[in-house]
Amino acid sequence: MDTSSSTTTSLDSLKDQVSSVLLPSESLVYTSSASWSIFGKLEEEGSEGSGTGTGTGAGTDPCIESHGWIFLTKYRILLVSKTADNCLTVHWRAIRKFKSAERKKSIVMSIQLKDIRFLTLVVDDPRIVNVFQEFAFPTTQKENPAFDFFGAYKGDGASGWVYDPIAEYKRLGLDKDPFTITDLNKDYSICDTYPDVFVVPSCLQSKEIKKLAAARTRSRMPAIVWVHPKTKAIIVRCSQPKVGLIHKRHEVDENFMSIVNDITGNDMAITILDLRPKINAQANMMTGGGFESTKNYKNTVREFHAIDNIHKVRDAWKKLHNLCSRQRYTSSEEDNKKWGELLYHSQWFDYTRLILNAATRIRDLVTAGGSCFVHCSDGWDRTAQAVSLSQLMLDPYYRTLNGFIILIEKEWCSFGHQFALREGNGKDMAKYNEGQRAPIFLQFIDLVYQLTTQFPTAFEFNKSLLLLIMTHFHSCLFGNFLGNSEKERKEELEVTTKTHSLWSLVNQHSKNFLNASYSATAFPSVLSSPMDFDFSLWGDYFLNTQNLSKLPLHQLTIENSLLGVKRERTDIDGPIIKKLEERVKKVRTTYSPQVKDRKNMPRAGLQSSSENGSEDVIRERPSTINPTRSEDIHVDRNKQKRHTEPAELDEIKKQGPGNKSDGKDDSSHEEK
Repeated sequence: MDTSSSTTTSLDSLKDQVSSVLLPSESLVYTSSASWSIFGKLEEEGSEGSGTGTGTGAGTDPCIESHGWIFLTKYRILLVSKTADNCLTVHWRAIRKFKSAERKKSIVMSIQLKDIRFLTLVVDDPRIVNVFQEFAFPTTQKENPAFDFFGAYKGDGASGWVYDPIAEYKRLGLDKDPFTITDLNKDYSICDTYPDVFVVPSCLQSKEIKKLAAARTRSRMPAIVWVHPKTKAIIVRCSQPKVGLIHKRHEVDENFMSIVNDITGNDMAITILDLRPKINAQANMMTGGGFESTKNYKNTVREFHAIDNIHKVRDAWKKLHNLCSRQRYTSSEEDNKKWGELLYHSQWFDYTRLILNAATRIRDLVTAGGSCFVHCSDGWDRTAQAVSLSQLMLDPYYRTLNGFIILIEKEWCSFGHQFALREGNGKDMAKYNEGQRAPIFLQFIDLVYQLTTQFPTAFEFNKSLLLLIMTHFHSCLFGNFLGNSEKERKEELEVTTKTHSLWSLVNQHSKNFLNASYSATAFPSVLSSPMDFDFSLWGDYFLNTQNLSKLPLHQLTIENSLLGVKRERTDIDGPIIKKLEERVKKVRTTYSPQVKDRKNMPRAGLQSSSENGSEDVIRERPSTINPTRSEDIHVDRNKQKRHTEPAELDEIKKQGPGNKSDGKDDSSHEEK
């Protein structure tokens, strides 16, 4: 049958065609007639913006509307038009939350996807609600689809578990004196959220390493992750010191700084980059944490980079989500202006700008010969963002396809970013607990997108790779981003033997992800340009300009579904996408976070203050100063009163003076 025919295809014929593109073990679990829209929201009766309750939400025009059939398997949702010429795939774990309501004789399902899209389904069969609940929200990690998918999908047979930490540390020269690769954590007894091997100074004894772990919250001791090949300056990541209200000192932790000074071999002070707002760092002292005193940590300077915690970031993401999923697709100047203002007020770019500024600061210090200690509270959110982005600018290897994979595995997977908790793939996610969810990894990928846009010849990989990573970060079809630590993935989930690696798919189709404009000689070493360029909205992700095009059913193989392959845009969906792209372009030039005269705009700049409380001094953005003496530099965005921080401090006070961040209490994973 010609699937492009305008005639309606029978259900039996559609089932046969669907079965032909499924994996051998991918059987249909549910089939029903359905209508759907993408982005256009069909509100419940009487809800805000619903109007009569029978159309799309106020201010929202659907990008795609269709009628046909819904086919559900244990891996994905297939929406197939009656003529089978337009089909859409949604992975189960890409669903953030949904709600259902009865309307007349139908069930209306409002589905929010993790990738910004909003899907409205109308079906006649009420059983669909239970099916969605079962497959979209597994109650344990092992119920994620990656484990069933491992047996069903073979790919090219090559393993994608390519990260070898020993080989990477040898490439960096961190396996030779004055460094050593320690396996003291091989059973994860020193720190259960750290990798089994990491780098420390070779002069440290085993008992000193254990004491270092005891001196930092959650036992996340200082670990060396990168060394400059010429200046010998190093990047160290860790968590906050366990100082508390009594200003407890840890001799071995203070001595570690002296060791690093000896390794660097120059008179530059070590810069401690505390990525939190200063008041948040002070609040952490109530629970046994805190920050380093430059009086005790000799030859150091300290900077507070004022990057807010997960709650502020999540709030910004929600504003951006609402903006991108509830919009009219017009090209009028007035609508674009209003949309751009809302984009600005979401503060998404403000928070990502702060991360870029911190990473740029690390880049400049290390290039000049100054070593950096980088931490936030627990060292698995903001720390991962800053150290990985700085290495991306410093090391051209990480700007290659293979190198970027290694960077993600090293700084995000091995050093314990809590993927399951932040993404919502852990236990009890059916309760839609938003408390610990936050788009931390998305912020990093978005910043990589900004760099690839600004430096189009500096990266071997293209933007399609970034989109693929985010697609399967959400889908949970691969084991890379399951769990909250390397220990969980190795010992509990056994992902290397029971799930596929995303990188096997990437390597199998590597030509799809290579940048044709890449030049290894254009930026042979450091991306040293000022990072004060305008940010642009990542339209392919936030506005899904790629995902608006669909495939005919006969092309909807699992391979195309995994890769996100799209057919050529048609005359029907082309104008909508064009309007979206025009809007992104106009917003980029008109509503950039770099516009200096915008009122109330947070700005990143160095505020210098000594510990005796001298008045703050603002500079527009972090400068490339070379600190040579002990002082306290704190980075803030502006001189505005931060009205939310006293509330955060009050919340800490309510918890009392107990130390909840000793690495054993997992009841709270929040970074203040």
